[in-house]
Amino acid sequence: MFCLQCGNEIKEGAKFCAKCGWAVPATAVPTEAVQTAPIEKHCASCGTVLKDGVKFCPKCGVAVQGNVSAVSPPPTAINQQAAVPPTQTAGLQKKKNTKRNLIIAGAVLLVILVASGIVYGVTSASTTASANSNQQNAKAYYDKGMAFFNNRDYDNAITQFSEAIRLDPFYAYAYAYRSWAYGRKNNNEQAFNDANIAIMISPSLGIGYFVRGRLQSDNDRAMADYNEAIRLDPKLKDAYNNRGNAYKNKNDYDRAIADYNEAIRLDPNYPIPYGNRGKTYMEMGQRDRAIQDLETAISLDPDFAWAKDELKKIRGY
Repeated sequence: MFCLQCGNEIKEGAKFCAKCGWAVPATAVPTEAVQTAPIEKHCASCGTVLKDGVKFCPKCGVAVQGNVSAVSPPPTAINQQAAVPPTQTAGLQKKKNTKRNLIIAGAVLLVILVASGIVYGVTSASTTASANSNQQNAKAYYDKGMAFFNNRDYDNAITQFSEAIRLDPFYAYAYAYRSWAYGRKNNNEQAFNDANIAIMISPSLGIGYFVRGRLQSDNDRAMADYNEAIRLDPKLKDAYNNRGNAYKNKNDYDRAIADYNEAIRLDPNYPIPYGNRGKTYMEMGQRDRAIQDLETAISLDPDFAWAKDELKKIRGY
């Protein structure tokens, strides 16, 4: 290696330059990796460049020996990796920091999303469980309401249906049967509202159209609702019975009889269509058939008041 002060060759392992006494740093560049440039000698007094061999400075006359400063360009490392400029190093470090920050941010976001998913899952599960519980309780009240309704206790039926609706505001069947119960209590305005709500909640619910048809003052509108109810629910016996009444009101007795027959076919123990068919037969002048149907209606329901009245009129007592 060479001295960076005077250019003198330094032996391997030496700690000082033998010529000028320059301290060799621990990271000195090896001799084979250094290429030195020619050394320029300068007058120590005035700085003039001195040629080799001169004994006095041509400018200031100062003796050259012992009064020279040797200056050479810094050695150049050959086949060594180029040093990275400070600005580029800072840029690389910034990129590393940015990448690290992105990784950290991604990890934090992942934790948040997972935690949110867990919280949402727990909340969703809790909400679902609560909704299921309300629906089960609503069904229990609806069943109680139907028991009261079938026993013609319409006040208690309305109370139970209302509680079912409170627990499940979208319980279409509860609205439909509460409408029917209100109709039995002659509260037609509330009955009509409930029927419309039932249809709005479930447009494919046949019973909704049936209960609204019962409330229609116009026979054609009533028949339209019954037609839709039967289309949606072909086994809805009450819709056939009431559509038979609508046909009877139009003196279309054959179609009326056909609908009563279908209602009876669907439920042979249903007394009302027997009574209605009996009345229709009487209007058609078929007295024996009328008596037979009215008697059947009364046998199925001993408290069937208007059937008893019709039978008395026919018999004349």
